[in-house]
Amino acid sequence: MEAALGWIGELIGWFAAWIPRLEIILATERGVKFVRGKKVVQIGPGLRWYWPAMTEIKICHVNRQALLLDPLTLTTKDQKSVIAGGIVVYTIDDVEKYLVENYDADEAIEDVASSTLKEAITTHSFEDLCEIGPDLDKLLTRLVRSSLRSYGVKVEYARMRDFAATRVISLVGSSGNAIPLSEIDD
Repeated sequence: MEAALGWIGELIGWFAAWIPRLEIILATERGVKFVRGKKVVQIGPGLRWYWPAMTEIKICHVNRQALLLDPLTLTTKDQKSVIAGGIVVYTIDDVEKYLVENYDADEAIEDVASSTLKEAITTHSFEDLCEIGPDLDKLLTRLVRSSLRSYGVKVEYARMRDFAATRVISLVGSSGNAIPLSEIDD
């Protein structure tokens, strides 16, 4: 019986799409509306009326946000194994680039920032990275800022959160068999 009357719910939904809706955009948000699916219009804070049948709205927070980059096990230019993780503090500078030109902007900026961290570490020797010290954060900020500019993101700063020499031990040999502990050097 319910399946037979399901068309009534669809009909009500179709009519509801022709009723204008009110969207409240907060001072910390910006958005875009897609008019008839193709025209992109940026919208700012305030009360915004739209027709759901012809317009879709996407909203994002544009205020300061922090992105924690998971620690990566990397190899420096001089073949030293290190663990490196970071933090990127940013704001959304261009909401149209952020929401329209990226399928999943949050995932994209995390991937790009992690790749940039990897590049900064793997193109330097361990000794150089240790000598750079506090300037490593400046280098990282410059590189991440440059790489994320085209994503509509304004990077305030990028910093190392984790950085340490490490030793990587593979417990699985190339044949897929476990390596006996007696064969692992100290």
